[in-house]
Amino acid sequence: MLRILVVLYNKKAFDSETILSIKNYISEIAIEVQLLLWNNSSIKITNVELDFLSSFVSHKIYGNDGCNTSLSEIYTRIYQDCDDDDILLIFDHDTIIPEGYFSELLIAISENPDINLFLPIVKHHNLIISPSKNYGVKGIYWKRPNLGILPAKHITAINSGMAIRCQYLKHKFVGYNLELKFYETDNDFMYKYCRENRELFVLSSQMNHSLGFYDDSVNSKLNRFKAMKFGRLTHMKTRGMLLYLLAQLQYFYFAIKCTVKYHDLRFLWC
Repeated sequence: MLRILVVLYNKKAFDSETILSIKNYISEIAIEVQLLLWNNSSIKITNVELDFLSSFVSHKIYGNDGCNTSLSEIYTRIYQDCDDDDILLIFDHDTIIPEGYFSELLIAISENPDINLFLPIVKHHNLIISPSKNYGVKGIYWKRPNLGILPAKHITAINSGMAIRCQYLKHKFVGYNLELKFYETDNDFMYKYCRENRELFVLSSQMNHSLGFYDDSVNSKLNRFKAMKFGRLTHMKTRGMLLYLLAQLQYFYFAIKCTVKYHDLRFLWC
């Protein structure tokens, strides 16, 4: 079964770009499919939204209690509920899925039974933001897509768009770091995946995704900066003191840049 997780945050189900994309292209999915909707919003899902979901897909609702549960907890709970032969597909609520994606994904999964992770090309405007290369605290964006079966070493990716075999998650994956809340859950997963797997598969399908930090108000940027810094330091601390210290230097430099750019000293003190 293909289990599609969508984490909804302060948005109605029928306003989610991801859910609308699934609705538009669900006919491409030639196997049993279930939408797993984790409502991380402060307001419960309404009956109108439930009726909307029921009109096109089997679904199960999680969260829906007004709590903003961490992604590491959400992903852990979800994959533990899945069966070994399931594929878990992870999405944020604002990813635009292109026509043909589900068909390409299912073909790749069928033709590559030994691959445990399948990734789309994800863009912010014209910049490929996922997958990308990662060397400790240094990330390098791809200039052009690299497709098909690739060596997993030094590759990272964002959570949204990951398709993962649940057999791997349930029996080989060492688990998400539950100290991580939102940021760095993807880098933490990819670091562990690349240590446990030699290869992954990159699809030709391209999705659009927003990098919220660059579009926010200064106050929102500050809050995101704090969360990003916490995530990076928490993640790097598990990988050794040298990377932890380099991450501290990296964010001190980032704080100086933000202070100068946004004329706000709070970036230096958070």
